[in-house]
Amino acid sequence: VGSWSGFADRSEMKKLPTGDWELIAELPKGRHECKFVINENDWICSNDMEITQDSHGNRNNILVVEERSRRTAPKATGAAQAGGTAGAGQGAVDDKVFVKDSTGIESAKDVFQRLLEEEGKASERLKRA
Repeated sequence: VGSWSGFADRSEMKKLPTGDWELIAELPKGRHECKFVINENDWICSNDMEITQDSHGNRNNILVVEERSRRTAPKATGAAQAGGTAGAGQGAVDDKVFVKDSTGIESAKDVFQRLLEEEGKASERLKRA
């Protein structure tokens, strides 16, 4: 839950095979406060994140969104579709592409550059094989 919804909307997190928890959400740019709801009743802060105290004395975690990004299909599939979603557990963090929320031509240039980089990496892997 978080300040982006007045702490009203709960979003379910998914447990990954690594044991980590993940939530994919679209948030506006800026500073947000959030908490984690455990067992439907317990509202807690994570000690792994910055903590602040609001004007009512509640302790909340801080989450800063510097720029919006959209997750695309894992690189392992060879796809580079902006706006798609990779399923949980499909590859490591390095197997995901994040495309800046920018104009169409900037996004196209970014995707093209990433494809060129992946082509170079694939060529190197083939040489070593």
